[in-house]
Amino acid sequence: MEISVLGKNIDKELSLKVAELQKIMECHLATLQPCNPVFQPSNKGTLMEFTQEQLDQLINSGQRPLWLANANLSGADLSGADLAKARLLRANLSGANLSGADLTYANLSKTNLSEANLTMAAVSGANLSGANLSQANLENVDLSLTTLSKATLVEANLSKANLSEANLSEVNLNKANLSEANLSEANLSKANLSEANLNGANLRETDMSEADLTGVDLEGADTELAILPDGTVDNKI
Repeated sequence: MEISVLGKNIDKELSLKVAELQKIMECHLATLQPCNPVFQPSNKGTLMEFTQEQLDQLINSGQRPLWLANANLSGADLSGADLAKARLLRANLSGANLSGADLTYANLSKTNLSEANLTMAAVSGANLSGANLSQANLENVDLSLTTLSKATLVEANLSKANLSEANLSEVNLNKANLSEANLSEANLSKANLSEANLNGANLRETDMSEADLTGVDLEGADTELAILPDGTVDNKI
């Protein structure tokens, strides 16, 4: 059975989910709190499931911002998707294809993005605090002005990524590839950068106070006016 929702023909099961999500968003806007038990963090292991077809229909429905908190989107194809300002907190996007997607100002707090492909995605201004991005591919991604505090990016590929003015305090970047990345004016205080690749990285005016740089070679990086782990400022020109 097919019915029309927002001018689109979609199956009954998806239409019920759209209606539920719409109610949740309206309630959230009124109360600033999640308004359905399925989205409560106390319901551990409870995830809203979508088929790829249903997900495509929801994204193309025109409904914005999309609310997909706690949704199980593992392995989903979201390449080129418009997810600007989407609510994806605590969602499972492990192994998902988000290449070229628009995630600007999206809420991805505590989201699982491990092994996800975000190459060429726009993520500027997004909230990724506490997110898991281990082994994710973030090459050439615009992450400027993002919040990544306490996120996990172990062995992530951030080559040529733009992380200027991003908040990376207490982030775990162990063995991450940050070659030629732009980290100018970023906050890396108390970050774990052990064994990370910073060859050719731009670290101008970056705050690395109390950061762990064990096994890191900064010779090929630009650290002019950066705050080093011991609190001193690199005045080398």
